Amino acid sequence: VDGNVISKAEDISGGDDGRVRMVGIAKNTPRPHEVVANSATLSNNPRTLMDLWEEFKYGIDGRKPAQQFTKSEKNASSGIRQLFWRRNHVWSIMDGLVGSGLTPEEACEEIREVYFEMSNTKLMSAMVADKKRYPETKCHPDLYRQKEAPCTKRMAEVSFRLATLSNNPRTLHEMWREFKFGLNGRKPAQHFSRHERNANAKIKQIYYRRNYVWALMDRLVRSGDTPEQACQKIRGVYGKMSMTKMISAIIADKKRYSVSKCHPDLE
Repeated sequence: VDGNVISKAEDISGGDDGRVRMVGIAKNTPRPHEVVANSATLSNNPRTLMDLWEEFKYGIDGRKPAQQFTKSEKNASSGIRQLFWRRNHVWSIMDGLVGSGLTPEEACEEIREVYFEMSNTKLMSAMVADKKRYPETKCHPDLYRQKEAPCTKRMAEVSFRLATLSNNPRTLHEMWREFKFGLNGRKPAQHFSRHERNANAKIKQIYYRRNYVWALMDRLVRSGDTPEQACQKIRGVYGKMSMTKMISAIIADKKRYSVSKCHPDLE
């Protein structure tokens, strides 16, 4: 028997003498609903960002990794072409974040910091919209990572200029992202050196005031709250104040409550 086929016994139709015949079946013939090993297809419904990342890097259920698809495989059908185009917005951002030194889990966290708990479908649509909204970075600025290049004096000067603070963060979430990740390509405020924090009178004053919010949020997150829960707790105490008035209230509460150094409901 040929090494590429298997045989099975089958009754001869209409026979009455009990004879059987051998029918050859190709070994590699896929059964119905079976995923062909290393096939260039995409999964139907990856539920998490990590599922999407695994599909890109390693392939899911024995499929070929999406990053290895050829041009003809990406365009094999209108369905695959559309799926690949949409998912590639997520893949390219995650690949950039991981390439900058983050783990895949940390990259997922950063994306969720921007898009929160959207479904993958809505998240992709938001990323497509942000690519048009931010033509320079081709993605939400909080997720942009420059490719590494040899450091030069000019780049060092640019890096120094990026150690600045945004003019008017409108929400606590923006304040948190400014502290942890930086806004619009700026350096994260938590990584400012002493010299950068005091570069001029304006930065020194803004940093001093915002640091009351950052320190409060950082403590809440370290104690087990998510950034979203920390924001809700702070809003629960200070209501719908503007960010400027809220910072002033937090500073006043630090002086008022000398033991806890903050409002008692935020201990």
